[in-house]
Amino acid sequence: MPATERCLSAASIIEVFRLWQAGRIPDNPDTWLDLALPSWTVLPMTTPIARQSVLWPWAHRDPADRFIAATAHVERVELWHTDTVLKKLTGFPHRYFVNVA
Repeated sequence: MPATERCLSAASIIEVFRLWQAGRIPDNPDTWLDLALPSWTVLPMTTPIARQSVLWPWAHRDPADRFIAATAHVERVELWHTDTVLKKLTGFPHRYFVNVA
């Protein structure tokens, strides 16, 4: 069975810290993020991704979400997420999971 590569948008790291600051993640990411990142391929913010993130005619204005979706589109990787707003959008490969937390 071939190994599955796990990818992470660089914007997701911004989102982790934003969620922690908002109290939605209990532990400071500085205590665990460096330990977790070696098992992921962090996809960089590139000019094509930045361009795509603003070109979609979406009402959704969260720049991080747009950037994460654009990363999936440009890099042709399926975005797995629990975001109910992204669930309604098209133009990028994604799979929505119900958040039971």
